Amino acid sequence: MEDERKGKPAAVIGGMYAKAKQRVLNKMGRRTTLTRNPRVDFISKRVEEIKSKKSRVHSLAVSARSQLKETQKTISDLDRAMLDAFKDELGERKWDEEKGTYVRALHPEEKRLVADMERVLNRCRETMGRVIDAYLEHLDDISKKPLTYNTPEEDARLAKVMETKEQYKTIRTLYSDAMIDQDAELASGGNTTNSTQTKVDEAKRAYEEMSEKLCDDALKYEHIYRDELAQRVSAHFMAEQHLLRGVSASMKDFMPYTKGLTLNWEEMRATRRANLAAAKRGSFDDEDFSNIMSSALPNPEAQSEEREVEKGSANPFGGIASDISHGASSAAHAISNAGKNASKSISGMVASYGAKSAVKGLKK
Repeated sequence: MEDERKGKPAAVIGGMYAKAKQRVLNKMGRRTTLTRNPRVDFISKRVEEIKSKKSRVHSLAVSARSQLKETQKTISDLDRAMLDAFKDELGERKWDEEKGTYVRALHPEEKRLVADMERVLNRCRETMGRVIDAYLEHLDDISKKPLTYNTPEEDARLAKVMETKEQYKTIRTLYSDAMIDQDAELASGGNTTNSTQTKVDEAKRAYEEMSEKLCDDALKYEHIYRDELAQRVSAHFMAEQHLLRGVSASMKDFMPYTKGLTLNWEEMRATRRANLAAAKRGSFDDEDFSNIMSSALPNPEAQSEEREVEKGSANPFGGIASDISHGASSAAHAISNAGKNASKSISGMVASYGAKSAVKGLKK
């Protein structure tokens, strides 16, 4: 009798410890033989996976929208910088008395060609802006309705799943507690009492019923996800295709103005006319991108030959030698004082250089 009295408190304490441990394991998401339910565990994980995928798509859509907007601005700034750099090299370089520096004097035809280029580029930019704005609206839609249409029915079913899941957790705890109490009675050497057995049977029945209900609610939610997913994915890639095609088409009118670009306005005008005529015939864009890029790459050997300066070649600033003669005289005087022994050879080089420079016009 004494051993039996000692066994009951120990069983009670052991049961309390087992229940506390079971609650901790449940909180951590770890299942035991008392709480393991493959069907419920699978469908619960499935719901969480769907929520996680939708959350990721939402975040990526928001990020893509922000980055695309910034990229659009950066590309526009880049295009402007490239065009400005080209414009700065057009025209004939001349000395400006009032400004006291060199300036580029544009030929009227150069002004017209540049104005046409800017006009067409601005028009293309407006078209591209509309295309990108349409895709930004799509990204807004994706961020608000990721992977599904987020209908009221879907929201209601998800809310029902989460509500049922909380009820399931409560009933699962009651069931595991009843099983722990039964095990404690058996461990103390006695038999399960009628009240304990009744409690176990009722808890088990409620647990099984709630398990079925949770599975049913979760499957209904999954059905909506699977039913709408393909449509949303298809719509996304269609919008992406429209973006890429639209951006390409928006710049198509500008390409005849840039292909074969040169700083010689006569050549540029002739090339542009040929390009526009080809575009009108529909044969301008027959070349693929790789061929265009290959033809645009520099030829180091050819450039080396073109840029090799011949001995005694004309000074590109010779046309304004008279305007800065005082500067040249000062430089020659300084050179003369710097090396008396080499004055003859240096003076000869300066004289020859100045004579040839004076008869040359200012080069581009």
